[in-house]
Amino acid sequence: MRITEEDFVVYETEYQTTAPTVVLIDMSGSMARYGKYYHAKKVALAFRAWCQPLSEDSLKVIGFYTYATPLTERTLLHSAPNR
Repeated sequence: MRITEEDFVVYETEYQTTAPTVVLIDMSGSMARYGKYYHAKKVALAFRAWCQPLSEDSLKVIGFYTYATPLTERTLLHSAPNR
């Protein structure tokens, strides 16, 4: 007995895409006003939590004021705007 293409049935098709994402966070002193930096940090951490279980996706967080610097989750947690 030989297995042929007709022996298989597709019940559900799942499309998977990958999405490399970069989040840029302004770390200038003006972000300290009105809690803007706090909210930007919360958004970046939420993106990280959302992308982490999806192994195909990648997320990079970049903080910038004078120069751009990649931020790990730990450095993002301990970061503050440059005053």
